[in-house]
Amino acid sequence: MMIKLPEKYKERMKVQLGESFDEYLAAMEKPPVRGLRINTLKISPGRLRSLVPKAWDLRASALCREGFIIGADGEKDAGKHPYHAAGAYYIQEPSAMSVCSELYGYDFTDDTRVLDMCAAPGGKSGAVAALMQGKGLLVSNEIVAERAQELAKNIERLGITNAVVTNASPKIIEEKLPEYFDIVIVDAPCSGEGMFRKNPSACDEWSPEHVNACANRQYLILQSAAKCLKAGGILLYSTCTFSEAENEDVTSRFATEYGFTIQKQRRLFPHTCEGEGHFVCVMTKEKSDSIPPKKGKEKQQKSAYQPCKSRTFSDFINETYKQAPKAKSFIADGGKVILCADEMLSIAQKLPCISCGVHAGFDKGNYFAPSHTLFLAAYDCEYRLKADFPPCSPELLKYMSGEEIQSPFPDGTKGYCLVCTDNLPVGFGKVTDGMIKNKLPKGLRKY
Repeated sequence: MMIKLPEKYKERMKVQLGESFDEYLAAMEKPPVRGLRINTLKISPGRLRSLVPKAWDLRASALCREGFIIGADGEKDAGKHPYHAAGAYYIQEPSAMSVCSELYGYDFTDDTRVLDMCAAPGGKSGAVAALMQGKGLLVSNEIVAERAQELAKNIERLGITNAVVTNASPKIIEEKLPEYFDIVIVDAPCSGEGMFRKNPSACDEWSPEHVNACANRQYLILQSAAKCLKAGGILLYSTCTFSEAENEDVTSRFATEYGFTIQKQRRLFPHTCEGEGHFVCVMTKEKSDSIPPKKGKEKQQKSAYQPCKSRTFSDFINETYKQAPKAKSFIADGGKVILCADEMLSIAQKLPCISCGVHAGFDKGNYFAPSHTLFLAAYDCEYRLKADFPPCSPELLKYMSGEEIQSPFPDGTKGYCLVCTDNLPVGFGKVTDGMIKNKLPKGLRKY
């Protein structure tokens, strides 16, 4: 594979890398490295590795304890496999997985607040949510509306229960939530030099002017991140580019001007790791920069969400679960029921919100219509009816295509059931007359 790197880029990299420049060029002629990160909200790395086809050729990544390098056959199959639909893993470039590895050992509690400021499509939100294991609050934000919708879909698939997905600018977040978060992750938009091997067309968009424009934008985002972070909090900054202007120059200037201490900076290149390359900087905020609050009471916005008193919802819970999800429930306008904590609702009122907690379904007046999201959520609960099929079974393939399937339950059984593969939820259906009526959303049907 031959990539035509921009000449000015090569000139800069030759100076930057020195004697290892030829190693870098040689690495750029090799195929890109693909990977996936196991979602430990749903399954352990060891168990998933034992389940996937051997042809996937999974090898443990040195960059992330939940990460694996995947072979060519696995790369073709992984995005279409039922395990992917179940949220058992997230397909992710290996060096990008390394960012949240910097949070190994952090003591996440019910009071921990995390902001992923530039979160789409969701790789780093998924990684930190797995470390949080349902504790605390995760605000997963994306400024571009289309990408925010894609982010919400990945949060749903991964079964994350403690996230609010928002569609706000960094400036709005700093204004609404000053010094609110314990951890802020900024995976900043960049010139994408680490994408050249994976996506050679990215070379056409590169220019020194674009690098400088990205550096200016990154600095503005970091300014907002600083104002959102508590004193003593951790700021995790990363890019998938190699430019010093977007990496060390940005972090050094920012740390000096905003009172941060750089704890660690790490660079990965295609010739130094099994991956496409990344930059990570871990910083801590030394002092508070809070402004005294204005006098007078802040006007409280009337909430559309009220404690859920729906009889049909209660009946559904009792009929569907042996052990129900342990979460508060609220009912919104139009009968929409969500499961979340009060603090999550507060965020949803302050910022433009795409999703909040787990969408349980709709109260239709005389019955409750559950949602796909509820059945994918990584709650510690037990269903009365669960249909579990091997991933290559005809029944599961029919279900994933949107068809009705034969019920494995005794004659006369009725009610909603969880549909699984190898005990991993892929969706749900309604058992009646010896069949499971398919409730998989049309946009998720495949095969």
